[in-house]
Amino acid sequence: GGYRFIDSTEPGGPVYSWIEISGTGTHLTGVSNCDDCNQDISISFSFPYYGNTYTIIGVGSNGTLKLSGGYVTYSNHCLPTYSSYNYTIFPFWDDLFTWSNGDVYYQEFGTAPNRYVVIEYQNVDHYGGGYGGITFEVVLFESGDILFQYKDVVFNGGGYDYGGSATVGIQGNGVAGEYLQYSCNSPSLSSGLAILFTPMYVTGLTGTASPRTASLSWDALSGVDGYRIYGSRDGVNWQLLGETAANSYMAGGLVPGNWFFKVTPYLGNVEGSGQVIQLLIPGSNENPLPSPGTPGQPTTGMHFNRDHFAGGDYQSSHLEFSVDLMNFGDATGTLYVQVTQPDGSGGSVTYWYTPDGWVTQETPYGEYTPSVDGETLWLYGPGPDGDSATPDVLINDGWVPPTDEVGCGILPDGVYRITVKFVVDGLTYTHSLNVVLDRGCE
Repeated sequence: GGYRFIDSTEPGGPVYSWIEISGTGTHLTGVSNCDDCNQDISISFSFPYYGNTYTIIGVGSNGTLKLSGGYVTYSNHCLPTYSSYNYTIFPFWDDLFTWSNGDVYYQEFGTAPNRYVVIEYQNVDHYGGGYGGITFEVVLFESGDILFQYKDVVFNGGGYDYGGSATVGIQGNGVAGEYLQYSCNSPSLSSGLAILFTPMYVTGLTGTASPRTASLSWDALSGVDGYRIYGSRDGVNWQLLGETAANSYMAGGLVPGNWFFKVTPYLGNVEGSGQVIQLLIPGSNENPLPSPGTPGQPTTGMHFNRDHFAGGDYQSSHLEFSVDLMNFGDATGTLYVQVTQPDGSGGSVTYWYTPDGWVTQETPYGEYTPSVDGETLWLYGPGPDGDSATPDVLINDGWVPPTDEVGCGILPDGVYRITVKFVVDGLTYTHSLNVVLDRGCE
Protein backbone atom coordinates (compact mmCIF):
# COMPACT_ATOMS: atom_id res chain seq x y z
CA GLY A 1 0.00 0.00 0.00
CA GLY A 2 0.94 3.67 -0.27
CA TYR A 3 1.89 6.37 2.23
CA ARG A 4 1.24 10.04 2.69
CA PHE A 5 3.29 12.59 4.61
CA ILE A 6 2.63 15.73 6.57
CA ASP A 7 5.16 17.89 8.40
CA SER A 8 5.08 20.01 11.53
CA THR A 9 4.67 23.25 9.58
CA GLU A 10 1.23 22.18 8.29
CA PRO A 11 -2.11 22.29 10.12
CA GLY A 12 -2.74 18.88 11.64
CA GLY A 13 0.89 17.92 11.26
CA PRO A 14 3.04 16.18 13.89
CA VAL A 15 4.44 18.13 16.82
CA TYR A 16 8.23 18.17 16.93
CA SER A 17 9.22 16.47 20.17
CA TRP A 18 12.79 15.27 20.28
CA ILE A 19 13.45 11.91 21.98
CA GLU A 20 17.00 11.93 23.31
CA ILE A 21 18.46 8.41 23.65
CA SER A 22 22.24 9.03 23.58
CA GLY A 23 22.39 8.48 27.34
CA THR A 24 19.98 5.50 27.51
CA GLY A 25 20.04 3.75 24.14
CA THR A 26 22.33 1.12 22.64
CA HIS A 27 25.43 2.59 21.01
CA LEU A 28 25.81 1.15 17.51
CA THR A 29 29.58 0.89 17.38
CA GLY A 30 29.50 -0.74 13.94
CA VAL A 31 28.15 2.41 12.38
CA SER A 32 29.75 5.00 14.68
CA ASN A 33 33.15 6.59 14.09
CA CYS A 34 33.39 5.26 10.54
CA ASP A 35 32.67 6.02 6.86
CA ASP A 36 30.49 4.03 4.43
CA CYS A 37 29.54 1.48 7.05
CA ASN A 38 26.38 -0.13 8.37
CA GLN A 39 25.17 -2.27 11.24
CA ASP A 40 22.08 -4.52 11.24
CA ILE A 41 19.86 -4.41 14.31
CA SER A 42 16.98 -6.62 15.41
CA ILE A 43 13.79 -5.22 16.90
CA SER A 44 11.22 -7.05 19.00
CA PHE A 45 8.14 -6.25 16.88
CA SER A 46 7.28 -6.72 13.22
CA PHE A 47 7.40 -3.37 11.49
CA PRO A 48 4.90 -3.17 8.57
CA TYR A 49 6.22 -1.44 5.46
CA TYR A 50 4.72 -1.46 1.97
CA GLY A 51 2.88 -4.73 2.47
CA ASN A 52 5.70 -6.61 4.22
CA THR A 53 6.88 -6.83 7.81
CA TYR A 54 10.43 -6.56 9.09
CA THR A 55 12.36 -7.19 12.31
CA ILE A 56 15.87 -6.52 10.88
CA ILE A 57 17.01 -3.00 10.01
CA GLY A 58 20.28 -2.11 8.31
CA VAL A 59 21.38 1.19 9.88
CA GLY A 60 23.73 2.94 7.45
CA SER A 61 26.22 5.74 8.07
CA ASN A 62 24.88 7.60 5.03
CA GLY A 63 21.57 8.35 6.71
CA THR A 64 19.60 5.31 5.52
CA LEU A 65 17.63 2.45 7.09
CA LYS A 66 17.46 -0.62 4.83
CA LEU A 67 14.68 -2.99 5.85
CA SER A 68 15.92 -6.61 6.15
CA GLY A 69 19.47 -5.29 6.53
CA GLY A 70 22.33 -4.20 4.29
CA TYR A 71 24.35 -1.27 3.08
CA VAL A 72 23.30 1.76 0.99
CA THR A 73 25.91 3.70 -0.97
CA TYR A 74 27.02 7.25 -0.18
CA SER A 75 25.85 8.60 -3.58
CA ASN A 76 22.24 9.66 -3.20
CA HIS A 77 19.59 9.65 -5.96
CA CYS A 78 16.13 11.09 -6.23
CA LEU A 79 13.34 8.56 -5.73
CA PRO A 80 12.57 6.11 -7.09
CA THR A 81 16.13 4.86 -6.99
CA TYR A 82 17.75 1.51 -7.85
CA SER A 83 15.83 -1.67 -7.08
CA SER A 84 18.73 -2.80 -4.88
CA TYR A 85 17.62 -0.04 -2.50
CA ASN A 86 13.97 -1.04 -2.46
CA TYR A 87 12.32 -1.16 0.97
CA THR A 88 14.59 1.49 2.40
CA ILE A 89 13.87 4.55 4.54
CA PHE A 90 15.86 7.71 3.73
CA PRO A 91 15.75 10.27 6.58
CA PHE A 92 18.89 12.00 5.25
CA TRP A 93 20.55 10.10 2.40
CA ASP A 94 23.82 11.88 1.68
CA ASP A 95 27.56 11.31 1.78
CA LEU A 96 27.81 11.35 5.57
CA PHE A 97 30.35 9.92 7.96
CA THR A 98 30.62 9.45 11.69
CA TRP A 99 34.37 9.90 12.17
CA SER A 100 35.52 11.78 15.19
CA ASN A 101 32.40 12.88 17.09
CA GLY A 102 29.63 11.08 15.16
CA ASP A 103 27.56 8.41 16.90
CA VAL A 104 24.41 6.37 16.24
CA TYR A 105 22.07 4.92 18.89
CA TYR A 106 18.82 2.97 19.02
CA GLN A 107 16.28 2.21 21.74
CA GLU A 108 12.84 0.56 21.91
CA PHE A 109 9.87 1.86 23.89
CA GLY A 110 6.27 0.86 24.67
CA THR A 111 4.30 -2.36 24.86
CA ALA A 112 2.40 -4.26 22.18
CA PRO A 113 0.65 -3.15 20.07
CA ASN A 114 2.10 0.34 20.57
CA ARG A 115 5.82 -0.30 20.49
CA TYR A 116 8.29 1.92 18.66
CA VAL A 117 12.02 2.13 18.07
CA VAL A 118 14.09 5.32 17.94
CA ILE A 119 17.29 5.49 15.85
CA GLU A 120 19.33 8.63 16.50
CA TYR A 121 22.15 10.02 14.35
CA GLN A 122 24.15 12.38 16.55
CA ASN A 123 26.65 14.93 15.29
CA VAL A 124 27.29 13.24 11.92
CA ASP A 125 29.34 15.24 9.39
CA HIS A 126 29.37 15.48 5.61
CA TYR A 127 32.23 13.84 3.73
CA GLY A 128 35.26 16.13 3.64
CA GLY A 129 34.88 17.04 7.26
CA GLY A 130 35.35 20.22 9.17
CA TYR A 131 31.85 21.55 8.60
CA GLY A 132 30.26 20.49 11.88
CA GLY A 133 27.77 17.71 12.56
CA ILE A 134 24.01 17.41 12.17
CA THR A 135 21.64 15.50 14.44
CA PHE A 136 18.40 13.77 13.41
CA GLU A 137 16.39 10.70 14.34
CA VAL A 138 13.84 8.24 12.96
CA VAL A 139 10.98 6.72 14.94
CA LEU A 140 9.43 3.52 13.57
CA PHE A 141 6.05 2.70 15.11
CA GLU A 142 4.47 -0.73 15.34
CA SER A 143 1.44 0.74 13.53
CA GLY A 144 3.58 1.41 10.45
CA ASP A 145 3.91 5.18 11.00
CA ILE A 146 7.36 6.65 10.35
CA LEU A 147 8.52 9.88 12.01
CA PHE A 148 11.58 11.89 10.97
CA GLN A 149 12.78 14.55 13.46
CA TYR A 150 15.58 17.03 12.76
CA LYS A 151 17.31 18.64 15.72
CA ASP A 152 20.09 20.32 13.75
CA VAL A 153 20.47 20.30 9.94
CA VAL A 154 23.20 22.91 9.56
CA PHE A 155 26.75 21.77 8.68
CA ASN A 156 28.04 25.36 8.63
CA GLY A 157 29.56 25.15 5.20
CA GLY A 158 29.89 23.33 1.91
CA GLY A 159 26.36 24.00 0.63
CA TYR A 160 25.00 20.90 2.32
CA ASP A 161 22.83 22.64 4.91
CA TYR A 162 19.10 21.90 5.26
CA GLY A 163 19.29 18.79 3.08
CA GLY A 164 20.63 20.70 0.07
CA SER A 165 22.40 17.60 -1.25
CA ALA A 166 20.30 14.90 0.45
CA THR A 167 17.35 12.68 -0.42
CA VAL A 168 14.51 12.55 2.11
CA GLY A 169 11.71 10.02 1.70
CA ILE A 170 10.76 6.34 1.64
CA GLN A 171 10.72 3.62 -1.01
CA GLY A 172 9.12 0.19 -1.29
CA ASN A 173 9.12 -1.35 -4.75
CA GLY A 174 10.16 1.69 -6.72
CA VAL A 175 9.35 0.23 -10.15
CA ALA A 176 5.78 -0.41 -8.96
CA GLY A 177 5.44 3.20 -7.87
CA GLU A 178 5.90 2.50 -4.16
CA TYR A 179 7.84 5.56 -3.06
CA LEU A 180 7.19 8.94 -1.51
CA GLN A 181 9.78 11.69 -1.67
CA TYR A 182 9.78 14.71 0.61
CA SER A 183 12.76 16.42 -0.98
CA CYS A 184 15.79 15.73 -3.18
CA ASN A 185 18.89 17.92 -3.33
CA SER A 186 16.80 20.79 -2.03
CA PRO A 187 17.29 22.80 1.18
CA SER A 188 13.80 21.88 2.39
CA LEU A 189 14.61 20.85 5.95
CA SER A 190 14.91 23.01 9.05
CA SER A 191 16.05 22.51 12.59
CA GLY A 192 13.05 21.59 14.74
CA LEU A 193 11.16 20.00 11.82
CA ALA A 194 9.17 16.76 12.10
CA ILE A 195 7.85 14.76 9.11
CA LEU A 196 5.29 12.00 9.61
CA PHE A 197 4.78 9.28 6.99
CA THR A 198 1.52 7.40 7.49
CA PRO A 199 0.33 4.28 5.65
CA MET A 200 -2.84 4.89 3.65
CA TYR A 201 -5.24 2.03 4.21
CA VAL A 202 -8.98 1.69 4.40
CA THR A 203 -10.68 0.39 7.56
CA GLY A 204 -14.27 -0.32 8.52
CA LEU A 205 -15.40 -1.40 5.06
CA THR A 206 -18.99 -2.71 5.12
CA GLY A 207 -21.52 -3.39 2.43
CA THR A 208 -25.12 -4.34 1.80
CA ALA A 209 -26.49 -6.10 -1.25
CA SER A 210 -29.69 -5.26 -3.07
CA PRO A 211 -30.85 -6.30 -6.53
CA ARG A 212 -27.86 -5.92 -8.86
CA THR A 213 -26.39 -3.29 -6.52
CA ALA A 214 -23.78 -3.08 -3.75
CA SER A 215 -23.82 -0.19 -1.26
CA LEU A 216 -20.38 0.26 0.34
CA SER A 217 -19.17 2.49 3.16
CA TRP A 218 -15.93 2.78 5.15
CA ASP A 219 -14.15 4.94 7.71
CA ALA A 220 -13.20 8.37 6.36
CA LEU A 221 -9.47 9.00 5.91
CA SER A 222 -8.10 12.53 6.08
CA GLY A 223 -5.39 13.87 3.81
CA VAL A 224 -6.18 11.78 0.72
CA ASP A 225 -7.50 12.82 -2.69
CA GLY A 226 -10.14 10.12 -2.80
CA TYR A 227 -10.88 6.41 -3.06
CA ARG A 228 -10.94 3.85 -5.86
CA ILE A 229 -13.51 1.08 -5.82
CA TYR A 230 -12.68 -2.23 -7.48
CA GLY A 231 -14.85 -5.27 -8.15
CA SER A 232 -13.95 -8.89 -8.83
CA ARG A 233 -15.85 -12.12 -9.40
CA ASP A 234 -13.02 -14.34 -8.11
CA GLY A 235 -11.07 -12.10 -5.71
CA VAL A 236 -8.05 -12.23 -8.06
CA ASN A 237 -8.88 -10.31 -11.23
CA TRP A 238 -10.02 -6.78 -10.37
CA GLN A 239 -11.76 -4.12 -12.44
CA LEU A 240 -12.11 -0.46 -11.51
CA LEU A 241 -15.76 0.33 -10.81
CA GLY A 242 -15.32 4.01 -9.98
CA GLU A 243 -13.75 6.73 -7.83
CA THR A 244 -15.19 8.95 -5.14
CA ALA A 245 -14.09 11.61 -2.68
CA ALA A 246 -16.72 10.44 -0.17
CA ASN A 247 -16.45 7.46 2.17
CA SER A 248 -19.34 5.62 0.52
CA TYR A 249 -20.14 4.30 -2.93
CA MET A 250 -23.00 2.57 -4.70
CA ALA A 251 -22.07 0.15 -7.46
CA GLY A 252 -25.01 -0.67 -9.74
CA GLY A 253 -25.70 -2.79 -12.80
CA LEU A 254 -23.90 -5.80 -11.33
CA VAL A 255 -24.36 -9.33 -12.59
CA PRO A 256 -26.07 -11.38 -9.86
CA GLY A 257 -23.82 -13.75 -7.94
CA ASN A 258 -20.74 -13.65 -5.72
CA TRP A 259 -18.72 -10.44 -5.80
CA PHE A 260 -15.58 -9.18 -4.07
CA PHE A 261 -15.19 -5.44 -3.51
CA LYS A 262 -11.98 -3.58 -2.65
CA VAL A 263 -11.64 0.08 -1.66
CA THR A 264 -8.25 1.81 -1.75
CA PRO A 265 -7.31 5.42 -0.90
CA TYR A 266 -5.10 7.43 -3.22
CA LEU A 267 -3.05 10.60 -2.99
CA GLY A 268 -1.74 11.89 -6.29
CA ASN A 269 -0.27 8.91 -8.12
CA VAL A 270 0.16 6.92 -4.90
CA GLU A 271 -2.46 4.32 -4.06
CA GLY A 272 -2.85 2.94 -0.56
CA SER A 273 -3.82 -0.43 0.81
CA GLY A 274 -7.31 -1.72 0.18
CA GLN A 275 -9.77 -3.57 2.35
CA VAL A 276 -11.85 -6.36 0.78
CA ILE A 277 -15.34 -7.69 1.49
CA GLN A 278 -17.48 -10.30 -0.24
CA LEU A 279 -21.18 -9.94 -1.04
CA LEU A 280 -23.80 -12.11 -2.72
CA ILE A 281 -25.56 -9.81 -5.20
CA PRO A 282 -29.19 -10.72 -5.93
CA GLY A 283 -31.01 -10.12 -9.21
CA SER A 284 -33.78 -7.63 -9.77
CA ASN A 285 -37.04 -7.87 -7.87
CA GLU A 286 -38.72 -6.79 -11.10
CA ASN A 287 -37.66 -9.78 -13.19
CA PRO A 288 -40.83 -11.44 -14.51
CA LEU A 289 -41.79 -14.77 -13.03
CA PRO A 290 -42.63 -17.67 -15.34
CA SER A 291 -46.39 -17.92 -15.83
CA PRO A 292 -48.72 -20.46 -17.43
CA GLY A 293 -49.95 -19.76 -20.89
CA THR A 294 -53.40 -21.30 -20.36
CA PRO A 295 -56.00 -19.08 -18.66
CA GLY A 296 -57.74 -20.41 -15.63
CA GLN A 297 -54.92 -22.48 -14.23
CA PRO A 298 -53.86 -21.42 -10.72
CA THR A 299 -50.36 -19.96 -10.52
CA THR A 300 -48.61 -18.52 -7.49
CA GLY A 301 -45.44 -16.46 -7.80
CA MET A 302 -43.43 -15.30 -4.80
CA HIS A 303 -40.18 -13.51 -4.16
CA PHE A 304 -38.28 -14.83 -1.17
CA ASN A 305 -34.91 -13.36 -0.27
CA ARG A 306 -32.82 -13.90 -3.37
CA ASP A 307 -34.91 -16.34 -5.33
CA HIS A 308 -38.28 -16.57 -7.02
CA PHE A 309 -40.72 -19.43 -6.88
CA ALA A 310 -43.60 -19.91 -9.22
CA GLY A 311 -45.84 -22.90 -9.70
CA GLY A 312 -47.72 -24.59 -11.12
CA ASP A 313 -50.69 -25.90 -13.04
CA TYR A 314 -52.43 -29.06 -11.89
CA GLN A 315 -53.14 -31.67 -14.46
CA SER A 316 -54.78 -35.02 -14.55
CA SER A 317 -51.52 -36.93 -14.90
CA HIS A 318 -48.90 -34.85 -13.16
CA LEU A 319 -48.14 -31.63 -11.31
CA GLU A 320 -46.07 -29.05 -13.16
CA PHE A 321 -44.18 -26.25 -11.45
CA SER A 322 -41.10 -24.09 -11.86
CA VAL A 323 -38.29 -22.75 -9.70
CA ASP A 324 -36.64 -19.48 -10.70
CA LEU A 325 -33.12 -19.06 -9.29
CA MET A 326 -32.02 -16.18 -11.51
CA ASN A 327 -31.20 -13.94 -8.58
CA PHE A 328 -28.36 -16.22 -7.57
CA GLY A 329 -26.56 -15.71 -10.88
CA ASP A 330 -23.29 -17.62 -10.84
CA ALA A 331 -23.36 -18.52 -7.15
CA THR A 332 -22.91 -22.27 -6.80
CA GLY A 333 -24.97 -23.99 -4.12
CA THR A 334 -26.69 -27.24 -3.21
CA LEU A 335 -30.25 -27.51 -4.49
CA TYR A 336 -33.05 -29.54 -2.89
CA VAL A 337 -36.52 -29.99 -4.42
CA GLN A 338 -39.17 -31.66 -2.29
CA VAL A 339 -42.84 -32.44 -2.93
CA THR A 340 -45.24 -33.71 -0.29
CA GLN A 341 -48.53 -34.90 -1.79
CA PRO A 342 -51.57 -37.04 -0.95
CA ASP A 343 -51.03 -40.77 -1.26
CA GLY A 344 -54.66 -41.48 -2.22
CA SER A 345 -55.36 -43.26 1.07
CA GLY A 346 -55.82 -40.30 3.38
CA GLY A 347 -52.13 -39.90 4.10
CA SER A 348 -49.23 -38.27 2.31
CA VAL A 349 -45.94 -39.20 0.73
CA THR A 350 -42.82 -37.06 0.23
CA TYR A 351 -40.48 -37.17 -2.77
CA TRP A 352 -37.11 -35.53 -3.45
CA TYR A 353 -36.03 -34.79 -6.96
CA THR A 354 -32.64 -36.06 -8.18
CA PRO A 355 -31.11 -36.19 -11.67
CA ASP A 356 -32.12 -39.88 -11.72
CA GLY A 357 -35.73 -39.24 -10.79
CA TRP A 358 -37.86 -38.89 -7.67
CA VAL A 359 -36.86 -40.74 -4.49
CA THR A 360 -38.55 -41.10 -1.14
CA GLN A 361 -35.59 -40.26 1.09
CA GLU A 362 -34.07 -36.83 1.47
CA THR A 363 -31.51 -36.43 -1.29
CA PRO A 364 -30.14 -33.22 -2.83
CA TYR A 365 -30.52 -32.58 -6.51
CA GLY A 366 -26.81 -31.72 -6.30
CA GLU A 367 -24.51 -28.80 -6.89
CA TYR A 368 -26.19 -26.16 -9.00
CA THR A 369 -25.03 -22.91 -10.60
CA PRO A 370 -28.03 -21.04 -12.03
CA SER A 371 -26.06 -19.04 -14.60
CA VAL A 372 -24.54 -22.25 -15.93
CA ASP A 373 -27.17 -24.90 -15.30
CA GLY A 374 -30.16 -22.69 -16.08
CA GLU A 375 -31.81 -20.00 -14.03
CA THR A 376 -35.28 -21.47 -14.42
CA LEU A 377 -35.88 -25.07 -13.45
CA TRP A 378 -39.14 -26.57 -14.75
CA LEU A 379 -40.29 -29.81 -13.15
CA TYR A 380 -43.01 -32.36 -13.61
CA GLY A 381 -43.91 -33.66 -10.18
CA PRO A 382 -44.23 -37.35 -9.37
CA GLY A 383 -47.49 -39.23 -9.50
CA PRO A 384 -49.04 -40.77 -6.40
CA ASP A 385 -47.24 -44.04 -6.99
CA GLY A 386 -43.88 -42.34 -7.54
CA ASP A 387 -43.46 -43.58 -11.10
CA SER A 388 -46.10 -41.76 -13.13
CA ALA A 389 -43.41 -41.15 -15.72
CA THR A 390 -39.73 -40.49 -15.90
CA PRO A 391 -39.57 -36.93 -14.58
CA ASP A 392 -38.60 -34.27 -17.06
CA VAL A 393 -36.49 -31.22 -16.24
CA LEU A 394 -36.85 -28.42 -18.76
CA ILE A 395 -34.29 -25.66 -18.31
CA ASN A 396 -34.96 -22.22 -19.80
CA ASP A 397 -37.45 -23.68 -22.28
CA GLY A 398 -40.31 -21.47 -21.16
CA TRP A 399 -43.76 -22.65 -20.22
CA VAL A 400 -44.79 -26.11 -21.42
CA PRO A 401 -48.58 -26.23 -21.93
CA PRO A 402 -50.42 -29.16 -20.40
CA THR A 403 -51.09 -32.10 -22.65
CA ASP A 404 -54.08 -33.50 -20.78
CA GLU A 405 -57.47 -32.08 -20.02
CA VAL A 406 -57.83 -30.92 -16.46
CA GLY A 407 -59.76 -33.61 -14.66
CA CYS A 408 -59.55 -36.10 -11.90
CA GLY A 409 -56.97 -38.32 -13.59
CA ILE A 410 -54.58 -40.12 -11.26
CA LEU A 411 -53.79 -37.24 -8.91
CA PRO A 412 -56.05 -37.22 -5.85
CA ASP A 413 -57.43 -34.02 -4.40
CA GLY A 414 -55.52 -32.46 -1.53
CA VAL A 415 -52.65 -30.15 -0.71
CA TYR A 416 -49.46 -30.51 -2.71
CA ARG A 417 -46.62 -28.79 -0.89
CA ILE A 418 -43.57 -27.90 -3.00
CA THR A 419 -40.43 -26.96 -1.04
CA VAL A 420 -37.24 -25.68 -2.60
CA LYS A 421 -34.04 -25.21 -0.62
CA PHE A 422 -30.85 -23.66 -1.97
CA VAL A 423 -27.75 -23.69 0.24
CA VAL A 424 -25.07 -21.25 -0.88
CA ASP A 425 -22.12 -19.66 0.95
CA GLY A 426 -23.23 -21.25 4.22
CA LEU A 427 -26.70 -19.69 4.03
CA THR A 428 -29.91 -21.63 3.42
CA TYR A 429 -32.74 -20.11 1.39
CA THR A 430 -35.99 -22.04 1.71
CA HIS A 431 -39.54 -21.43 0.60
CA SER A 432 -42.61 -23.58 0.15
CA LEU A 433 -45.58 -23.28 -2.18
CA ASN A 434 -48.93 -24.97 -1.63
CA VAL A 435 -51.06 -26.04 -4.58
CA VAL A 436 -54.57 -27.18 -3.63
CA LEU A 437 -56.45 -29.59 -5.86
CA ASP A 438 -60.17 -29.49 -5.03
CA ARG A 439 -62.05 -30.88 -7.98
CA GLY A 440 -64.50 -33.10 -6.16
CA CYS A 441 -62.56 -36.15 -7.22
CA GLU A 442 -62.52 -39.28 -5.11
